[in-house]
Amino acid sequence: MRNSVTCCCLSLMLLAVPVGDCLAEEYHMLDTEEAFTLGRGNLQTDIEFGVTKQPDASELYNIPRVRVTYGLSDRADLTFEYEYLAVDNTDFVVYDSGTVKTDHDEVGTGDLRIKLKVVPYEFDFHKMGFQFVTKLPNASQSSGLGTNETDFTWQVLFSSDWGRLKTHLNAGMAVLGDPARNSDQNDFFLWGLGGEYTLTDSLTLMGELEGSTAGENEVKGFTENIAENSEGMARARARLALTGPVGDWRWGLSGFKGLNSHTEDWGIQVGLSKRWEVGSPDADAQPPRREGSTHESYFNPMKTEEAYTIGERNFRGEASLGYVNQVDESDLYILPDLTLGWGIGQWADVEFEFQYLKVKDTVRFQEDGSVEKDSVDDDGVGDVRVKFKASPLETQYGKLGAQFVTKVPSADNKDTLGTDEADFLARLLFSTDWSRFFGDSALGRLKTHINAGIALQGDPYELGRQDDFFIWGILAEYELMPALVVWTEVEGSTNGKSSHNISEGDFGNAYGEARLGLSGPLPDVGFLHDWKWGVTASAGLNDNSRDWTASLGVSHTWGL
Repeated sequence: MRNSVTCCCLSLMLLAVPVGDCLAEEYHMLDTEEAFTLGRGNLQTDIEFGVTKQPDASELYNIPRVRVTYGLSDRADLTFEYEYLAVDNTDFVVYDSGTVKTDHDEVGTGDLRIKLKVVPYEFDFHKMGFQFVTKLPNASQSSGLGTNETDFTWQVLFSSDWGRLKTHLNAGMAVLGDPARNSDQNDFFLWGLGGEYTLTDSLTLMGELEGSTAGENEVKGFTENIAENSEGMARARARLALTGPVGDWRWGLSGFKGLNSHTEDWGIQVGLSKRWEVGSPDADAQPPRREGSTHESYFNPMKTEEAYTIGERNFRGEASLGYVNQVDESDLYILPDLTLGWGIGQWADVEFEFQYLKVKDTVRFQEDGSVEKDSVDDDGVGDVRVKFKASPLETQYGKLGAQFVTKVPSADNKDTLGTDEADFLARLLFSTDWSRFFGDSALGRLKTHINAGIALQGDPYELGRQDDFFIWGILAEYELMPALVVWTEVEGSTNGKSSHNISEGDFGNAYGEARLGLSGPLPDVGFLHDWKWGVTASAGLNDNSRDWTASLGVSHTWGL
């Protein structure tokens, strides 16, 4: 469906070469994002209260909005933003039942947003970076406080520091789940132009113009309220804000006016912000190496993730070919799977995964889940996955971390290559290097990895519905010799619905697979120095699992 998502994410990843440090200094009250970061080890909290007059003349209150941002490094920030909402006198359709609600009032949870900002470029007094935002579907569509869809947005950020004046320019795309249609997304182009001017030593004035319009495929969508979507076609807002100090905090006041009838009429926000220097773990999370090992690159060809990260300012590339015999006995070929990763901090990294898929003899389903056509053969672009990993904790028994993965729906379910739904995955990672307990003995050659988490998978056949799965994995790697590692794992998922092929979902109820792998170095000649190869094969453990899979891949890590 959305080849432009694949191309744009790939272009952004290839540009991400770290240069310079870019630190934020102000309570930023604009929707237009700045290309400045907090700095490593700094924590900022924002608490805001406000009201918005929606296009349908209803009033939406955030009571409050809480935002917590942590500086992963001098070039990267991680933000969690949550809203508790109240809506007054709104009109909307509950799409899964067809019920029309009028003059509806509701108080309840809003959505949680996870934001990753990376600012790798500095040109004199200009900074350029990227932001990736995943909206989790906490608010139900029937409450009038959300869409119950997972959304993903990305933006390019460009900021300039002219002295007392700072300017900001944003451009990007929002891929929003459509609550009114099964297996569909709405794409919107996002834009923003903002500035902030230091009036005195304590007061800063801010202003912006920002909005959204139709994106790929000329999507039309004039949304009337947050129950229909958070962005829409032909939206445009003008905003002014003023910030200043109050003790150790900064206060902020902002107001906006919609510039046309398809935009919120007006809105007001008041807030407080404070920054703390909380510090950052000093130890990095790179994989430990046995004494005498000459190979620097670490290649895990399995599904269960390790808690180790790429290493600050390192760049990793992985390419593989794969085959999956799906539950419905169809054949899925991955030609290829390409993953590009960058170490954005000592214990944090971000990766982008791209696939080209070919399927043979599978089933195409209609929007209601009934079979439309048997024996379908197709090929095309698969989904893009954006992966963020952080492993800041070193325990007595090993490294503890977490990973967030957003699946961006660039594959269309009509091609039987995906669900056309955005998915989100969160899991805890725990890795143990047994050499810390057994030294150079035989057991010291062992590393183990344990994963446990949850996957929120958009349901392609029910309006405004997500299927939740518990996902798990246990992996062991054993170094037979300095140049050869054998891998074994058991992994799977449970709860939720069963899935028979990739057009129904990546995860299914009672999935279980056992996998073996082998990895080692390619010949140490020329440009192949320190490249790793890996092969894997798996077998399904029950009738609900993929029958068998196989893959062959290579990987290399560059120190930038």
